[in-house]
Amino acid sequence: LLEFVVAQIHYKEVFFDQETDKFRPLSDWNGVILDDDGNVTSITWHIRILRISVANYQMFGGSIELQWLPSSVKKCTIVMLNLSGTVETSSLPRCLVHFNIGGNHMSGTFAIAGLPQD
Repeated sequence: LLEFVVAQIHYKEVFFDQETDKFRPLSDWNGVILDDDGNVTSITWHIRILRISVANYQMFGGSIELQWLPSSVKKCTIVMLNLSGTVETSSLPRCLVHFNIGGNHMSGTFAIAGLPQD
């Protein structure tokens, strides 16, 4: 599912294998932590973790599809990446305990009522 989250990002090369031009395995994605079963539990993306050069940062942007976050994600930090999109809080993972998308260009209403309760 994480491939769907980044599908509309303009500069996806940070997630691709340059030789095959296909997504790298999630275990090789910078800033992604998997549990022992291979489920994504944490996402931390910003310019340094993704190793984006200043020149390539200008190409970064696009939209992020947060409704595709895997249901196993407990921590999600996607900051300062010039991304846009909306946050449908009712579609966020129910086990999510930390959520930071600051420094992006999100739009729409952020409905607190849709956030996970625990």
